Amino acid sequence: MVEETEFAITRFEGDEKKSKIYEDITPLKAKDVADTIFFVATRPKHVNIQEVLVMCTQQAGSNFLDRSGR
Repeated sequence: MVEETEFAITRFEGDEKKSKIYEDITPLKAKDVADTIFFVATRPKHVNIQEVLVMCTQQAGSNFLDRSGR
């Protein structure tokens, strides 16, 4: 759930109405993902980051969202 990308419009094959999936949540922004990538890339050589899982606070899993609003 990352706002500011073309994913939703592509996922729904250009259907603008269906692509409004972020209106009732506060999703991640592209900068949030970029900050995470920067953090991982700038760790010292002895640090080995195997996995990173980033979700917005309203997302409990890939299919579980709290859509109570922004």
